[in-house]
Amino acid sequence: MAELGAIASIVQLADVALRVSGEIRAFLDAYKTTGQDVKSLRDALRDVEANVRNLVQYTAEFKKSKNTTEEFEVLSETITHALTGYGADVLGAKHLLPSKPADKVKEKVHWVLNKRKAQEIAERLNQRNTRLITALEITGRLTESLFPLFRKTLT
Repeated sequence: MAELGAIASIVQLADVALRVSGEIRAFLDAYKTTGQDVKSLRDALRDVEANVRNLVQYTAEFKKSKNTTEEFEVLSETITHALTGYGADVLGAKHLLPSKPADKVKEKVHWVLNKRKAQEIAERLNQRNTRLITALEITGRLTESLFPLFRKTLT
């Protein structure tokens, strides 16, 4: 019986060692890709900010126009919904992002420990960007913001 107990203990220790080594490997893999992950979140944030600026400019122009006083001329819910919650996502992303590319060990470890939160924020930013693009398509400003140089060459 003592032999079975010893074997069971060895198996449990091996199981724990495998789990720990898996966690360490996952941590090191995440640590290696920190630079790419930070760049990806910065790019998503930049795209969303550009689209928000464009849509905010449209809403400001819309509010100044005489059509806003007419009964049927109101901003679509798609447009107004695209802007809600934007600030919280941006603040969350900027809180997680290092001020410069993550070169210091401390910044990389902080990023790895908060990677799940960063992935959630990146996913929300991508969803928000999709809604913003839809809103810009509705307003007709998407082509204006994406192809200004192309339009100049046509005229």
